Amino acid sequence: MFGRRLGLLLLLFLCGVLCVGLRLWWVQFVAADSIRLQALTARRVVLPLPAARGALTDASGQPLARDRASFDVQVVPSTFRERSLLHALVDLRVLLDGRSGSPREGEGRSVEGLRQAARDDPARFVRWVLRVPTVRLTGARLAVSGESLCAAQGGDLIRAPAELSYRLRQCLGVLEGRGLAFRPQDLRRVSDRGGELGSAMGLSRDEVTARLQVELLAVEEVGVAIGHEAPHETWDAMDHLIRREIKWVDMHRRSEAMSLLSQERFGTPTFGPGSLPAEDYLAVARAARLPFLDDPAGRHAARSAVSGAAALLSGRLPSPTLGAPRRGDLIREEDGEDEDSLEEADRSGLFDLAPARVRDAWFRSTLGDRPLRDVLGARQDRTLRNRYRGGRAFIFGVGASAGVAALIVGPGRLQERGFRIVPGFVRDRELFESLSPTLQQLVGTVTTRGRTGASAAEAALQDRLSGVDGSVSVDRDGSIGEERRPADGDDVTLSFRRDVVRRLQEELPDDAPFGLAVVDVRNGAVVGLATGPVPTHAGEARAMRAQASRERVELRRARRLTRGAVLQELAFLEASAPLDGSRRMRRDILGQVARYGQDWIGTRLRELAMDGARSPAWHRAFELPGQCPPGSVFKAVTILEGLRSGRISADTTFDCGYETRTRRFHRCKQHGPALGITLALAKSCNEFCYQVGDRVGTTQMIAAYERLGLFDPIPGLSVQGPRRQLLTGANARNLAIGGGSLHCTPIRAAGIAASIARGRVVRPWLAGPPLPIGEPLVPAGSTWMLDEVRHGMREVCGPGGTARVHSAALRGLDVAAKTGTADHQGPGGEAVHEAWFVGYAPASDPVLAFAVVLPGAAADQPGARGVEGADAAPHAVEALKICAEGLGVRWW
Repeated sequence: MFGRRLGLLLLLFLCGVLCVGLRLWWVQFVAADSIRLQALTARRVVLPLPAARGALTDASGQPLARDRASFDVQVVPSTFRERSLLHALVDLRVLLDGRSGSPREGEGRSVEGLRQAARDDPARFVRWVLRVPTVRLTGARLAVSGESLCAAQGGDLIRAPAELSYRLRQCLGVLEGRGLAFRPQDLRRVSDRGGELGSAMGLSRDEVTARLQVELLAVEEVGVAIGHEAPHETWDAMDHLIRREIKWVDMHRRSEAMSLLSQERFGTPTFGPGSLPAEDYLAVARAARLPFLDDPAGRHAARSAVSGAAALLSGRLPSPTLGAPRRGDLIREEDGEDEDSLEEADRSGLFDLAPARVRDAWFRSTLGDRPLRDVLGARQDRTLRNRYRGGRAFIFGVGASAGVAALIVGPGRLQERGFRIVPGFVRDRELFESLSPTLQQLVGTVTTRGRTGASAAEAALQDRLSGVDGSVSVDRDGSIGEERRPADGDDVTLSFRRDVVRRLQEELPDDAPFGLAVVDVRNGAVVGLATGPVPTHAGEARAMRAQASRERVELRRARRLTRGAVLQELAFLEASAPLDGSRRMRRDILGQVARYGQDWIGTRLRELAMDGARSPAWHRAFELPGQCPPGSVFKAVTILEGLRSGRISADTTFDCGYETRTRRFHRCKQHGPALGITLALAKSCNEFCYQVGDRVGTTQMIAAYERLGLFDPIPGLSVQGPRRQLLTGANARNLAIGGGSLHCTPIRAAGIAASIARGRVVRPWLAGPPLPIGEPLVPAGSTWMLDEVRHGMREVCGPGGTARVHSAALRGLDVAAKTGTADHQGPGGEAVHEAWFVGYAPASDPVLAFAVVLPGAAADQPGARGVEGADAAPHAVEALKICAEGLGVRWW
């Protein structure tokens, strides 16, 4: 019984093995061609659907920034060359006609010339290829006639001669319409049939010509979609990308060959002064005998070599910079030394030691006439070429409309030939450039690659403006599968009117630094912003700012390095090539540190700070270069918090004498005894606020700032604010007069003024919907506290207040305000003031709150009146009139 069951199981097992074997035989030998064809033709592709970015408009509906959904077109050049019918026909002509590798009488065709001939007369070119005798499909002919496809002419496919038979099979597969699936046995089958190539493969001239014309037309239509005006521009762009890819792959091959030669000669794969002994490097550099370049950088290098000649001639390396060229304004030229530096270096027998030049000269002399594949070896050379070929997509064009998708994605489309589309959007450049430079600073920019907001409103509103891309799947037969519609970004309306901002910039001075913000007291909307000095071009201002920011980062980084670390990293950078912009800047800075010492860093940082103090790169209404304390403006907040907490009352008085404080910034102006709240605000008394600050304390002051929204984000703008951790350890007296580590921008100061005017927390916003009005500033039934502060602010603008020099103009507008002057030391050691004027109008029924700052204003000569908060009042007068007219209100 057991044996019978075992036999049955064995029989079933053998039947299963037989079925599997028959199935494998059928798949391998019977249905192989159909399965391969099905695998090539039954693929489903996914088409991305770009989402449009939301538009920005002003309060009146005027557009500020507008975009449309589009596609960016990318190409993998090597994939296009391998799978394109155009390239397959041209390569077949070169491979099968030994005379095409060199110019022919009457034609003079290079590979590029043959491509042009195929595009000009497709039918004639196809006819020639299909009439080629199949006897030419032999490897012996390919090795001779295919030289123009190899490194001899720049490497159209960057292949070795031994790979030409593989390229031949690729071309035949593309010609047959089956992609690259052409096996050696297929090649033998075609060759054995004899006759002409077209009849042996069963291809007609009309069918191949039609396919070629469809491909050419599709590529040219893609060119039109990305802005090319003529077909030759499209094909020139494609040829340019092919050359770029060849150069890119060759760069990696040369780098690998250089590493192998350096390893073989010196025992290290990195050739340079940081990795080689000094004697070895100097021996190579002297043998190269490179003359110094006759330009400012070359003369600087020659002068450095001459100064270190003793060290160089004794067999040691000279200065750590090795005389490397310097760039930009970091090159320090000594008068009278440049004219003779080159001649003196020649007389001394000195030569350029710059690592990049020495390395290239050594590599060229060591390589000689040998091709790179002789150094790399056939297998490693092939591995490197295959690793990088097809591994990078190059930008072919941007801004293509949705119609380009039908040309690239779908059955038999250009996607199979290396084309790609990436969802994106295109900004309306004409609209954006019609804005004034300051409006462009407010609107902000969008990154080219990531299509995300990079600054100002565009960056702050990224989540609302950006959409979600969709997709749709397309089967090989053209039927539509799953579809996900794109979700466009939201349109956002900003709170200001374009014409109001334009008038503010036109009416206010544009040559001195200032920042101004005006806020609607009723709902917190920002109705006016202005800045000075005005940039001539917003793009240049952004570039200046980015350059200065990167340099500050590199300078602070260099300050943390020891001299040994500076020299080591400098040597590494000198040996690295090519260097991008940031690494070149790092190299230049480290070179200056190595030459002048760490003190140079402080000098350069002060130079950058002084340049930034007057630079148009910042829109000073919501961003300020460096720390900007609000000064006496915050005395109103200090006194209000003292009243709210019960530390002082309406009857509290303090004495103010000149000798009460000996520290420079703690001195007051001897305002007299028994000073009350109103007079303390009108006279801006420091001593009064010191006493209040001592009673309230740092913790409670920070809590007051938090209630007023000083740390909150401002919808629509990325606004700087004070860092809470710095305020935690601040002195209460410094905070009481708006000094110390406090930092404030005009838009935040205007929000605080609006809150005092309204009696409830008003948070400024640039992008709606409006923020809800916050909690009351004082407990219920305590409006007298606000009245005390408001009365003091009205007296500031009266005849006895700190703004008395402009009291007539301010009285006409019925303004309540507070002046502020924060004294500190400038970057060059000079005394500077941050002059503020912050308030609201009309004082009896507030509509607008404002804040003006003159940042980093230089003081006058000793003995004269320095710049004070009152000097910012004229800016406020003009701004209030313009913004009130924009809102359709008038109270004066």
